[in-house]
Amino acid sequence: MRREQIDHFEAWLIKKGGHLTGRSWLKLSALVCAMMVTGWYWLVHEPLSTGRQKMELEAEQAMEQIVAVENYQHAHLDFSGYQKELSGQQERADRALPDEMEQGRFLGLLEYTARRNHVELEQVEPGQTFQKGETCALPIKVRFRCGYFDLLSFLREAGDGERFIRIDRVAVHGDHDGLDCTVNLSVFSLPADASGDS
Repeated sequence: MRREQIDHFEAWLIKKGGHLTGRSWLKLSALVCAMMVTGWYWLVHEPLSTGRQKMELEAEQAMEQIVAVENYQHAHLDFSGYQKELSGQQERADRALPDEMEQGRFLGLLEYTARRNHVELEQVEPGQTFQKGETCALPIKVRFRCGYFDLLSFLREAGDGERFIRIDRVAVHGDHDGLDCTVNLSVFSLPADASGDS
């Protein structure tokens, strides 16, 4: 079929004048080249370019999935470490809010904290335990004498201790020898009936 087209083209050329002049050949060559470039662009370059873009997009999506899977694996790889951390958090929570009030143990820790921070305890007066919501609270009134920075470090260390406490009121009266302080605080525990449920 291709040979027939060439023969047909030659017949057309002969009919038009037998032979082409230099300028006509140049125009015809430019037209054929332009058609070949256009054909190459639409038949070869454009489909390959579209295919490349599609493959790059698929590769990018696959890479995102791989990164997501790796991040998930890294986050959950050490399940025993996660369990250890979780049990450590549970132990800290149990110490902060124990099943029993452990008043004596708390008062011992309070006295130790006071000594560490150069606080002279004058009076520690525990109140009556009462239930407040889902917890039991023990109000404690503490009177002591100390310096300004000693007061700050004592309150910070007491608040950061292993037991959860709430400082309800701080009264400070100063003179040239130091500060006379009264702190009302509350320490908490779980109620006796709740400790058996867990």
